[in-house]
Amino acid sequence: MPILVRRSPQLARALVQYRNYATANKETLVVVGGGWAGYNFVRKLDKSRYNVICVSGSTNFVTTPLLPSSASGSLSFRDIVEPLRSTSEVSFHHSWAEDVDIANRTLTLVPASSPAFRAKDPLVKEQQRDARAETPERLQATYKLQYDKLVIAAGSYNQTFDTPGVKKNAFFLKDIESASAIRYQIYELLDMATWPLLSDADRQALLTWIIVGGGPTGSELAAELHDLVEGKQFRNAYPLIAPDIRIKLIDAAPTILSTFDKRLAQYAAAKFRRAGIEVLTSRKIKRLNTWSIETEQDGTIPAGIVVWSTGIKAPPLVERMRGVAKDKRGFLQTNQQLQIFKESNAHQDPEPLQDVYAMGDCAQIKDHFLPATAQVANQQGVFLAKVLSGKVSDPAQRRFEYFHRGSMTNIGGGEGLVDAPMGKLKGRLAWLAWRSYYWISSVSLRNKLAIISKWTWNSVLGRDISRF
Repeated sequence: MPILVRRSPQLARALVQYRNYATANKETLVVVGGGWAGYNFVRKLDKSRYNVICVSGSTNFVTTPLLPSSASGSLSFRDIVEPLRSTSEVSFHHSWAEDVDIANRTLTLVPASSPAFRAKDPLVKEQQRDARAETPERLQATYKLQYDKLVIAAGSYNQTFDTPGVKKNAFFLKDIESASAIRYQIYELLDMATWPLLSDADRQALLTWIIVGGGPTGSELAAELHDLVEGKQFRNAYPLIAPDIRIKLIDAAPTILSTFDKRLAQYAAAKFRRAGIEVLTSRKIKRLNTWSIETEQDGTIPAGIVVWSTGIKAPPLVERMRGVAKDKRGFLQTNQQLQIFKESNAHQDPEPLQDVYAMGDCAQIKDHFLPATAQVANQQGVFLAKVLSGKVSDPAQRRFEYFHRGSMTNIGGGEGLVDAPMGKLKGRLAWLAWRSYYWISSVSLRNKLAIISKWTWNSVLGRDISRF
């Protein structure tokens, strides 16, 4: 068919006219967000029923649990992303949703390529940034998008708890850009630490890497960085400074991995300490400076990099929304059908909005607290896709029920943890289960092949230590 279309302009025009006619007679369904909830919703939705539009500030879906692996070089960045522009059945807008006019069923969007929203790329030279900043004004202007049904799956942002210096000095691990920035900074610090004129104190500061947040993401990053440093290839490349690298994992809670079974969390903490990762729990952070972090318990700790991986807050779109119910933390409040509630006082029963849904990290079901995890978001996306595809005829089944399949994490050195309803695992077998699960979770065959190839390559030749 593509060959016929290229050779027959008349046929091409006819197909365009037919597509326009079909689109005009369908409801427009807009999905805001391309993360676990939004991406899987679009994948599972019967797209023949709607004119589907996806709005996202990123052009890719990211397998976020593998971000620590990409930041440390055990996987390539391309191995863990899937393009959102993957099908002609879905129109894609690379834009940020600034506001929602629920009464008029209108979204206000701004192009995500605008310099105001573009994250700084450490590989882009200043003169290139200046040239990029000269984007034509018409490509930066806001515009309107009408919808019949709206699904908000806008994710979350890092919660800094108003700690001074965090926004300016910390690195975050939420997307490919931030993972790339962390990797670049690590190798920048290694190069700086080899300068002959540095004092021992300054060199040790550069080689002290701190992760704030002892949840799965922070713990996995600490484990991945430790495995990187202990690798033979890394030791050969940096023989004089590798022994001086210090990795510190800081958490405000009494233990790391507090959502796991207590014995599993203790096992992970003990393993980290044996490996030389310093675990500092029950710490209150006062301030982040350019080259240090301050805690009430330890005073000032010099650091070359601080990665902030603790807490979430509602995204700007949700913060700006008016006339809708929110919980105490500012997240959208929904019923079990994932419909957003209208704003109401404490003496009124909340009323759901018709045709406006929310799911994933940006929302909470009223009186049914759920953790902000990929597992929850994925299940919600699949559930809502079935409902809006007309595949759920029984009204009793149109209520979202979360099924917890368990939690797993990589703790480095070929070991992992699995905390599942069917049982608990630690060590090598748990690590293999963790790898297998996320390999299966990769969507495309290309990524499945790339990941297994990269893991095999690493086991034979060591991981990539290139600076890029």
